[in-house]
Amino acid sequence: MRVTMRDTIEYMNSTDWKDRLIAEYWQTKIRYQKLNILITKYHAGESDSHILSPINVLTQQRTHMKEYLGCLKYRAKLADIDLRKICAEQAQEETPAPEAIESEQSE
Repeated sequence: MRVTMRDTIEYMNSTDWKDRLIAEYWQTKIRYQKLNILITKYHAGESDSHILSPINVLTQQRTHMKEYLGCLKYRAKLADIDLRKICAEQAQEETPAPEAIESEQSE
C-alpha cells in the first residue's frame, strides 16, 4: 500500500491532534523518500533534474528529516497511535465489501 499526499489531507484537517500527527508523519516520510531518491540518483550520475541546492545541503536536510521522522514515531508510540492507520483505511476502501464478492460469485 502506497500512501500519497492526497491520502493525508483528511487527517491534516482533522480536529484530533493524533490524526494530524499521523498526517505529519506520512507527509514528512513521502518528502524524505523523494529527497532520498534524488540524492541517490545524483550520486549514481542519474539525476534527471536540475538541482539548485548544493548536494551537501540536501544531504543534511535528509539527515534532519530522518531524525524528525524518528521523533514523530516516538511520539506516536508514547501516545499509542498507529501510524499505519492511513494504510489500513486505504486498504479497506480498495477491498470490495463481502456482499459484493458474494454477488459476483453467484453470477
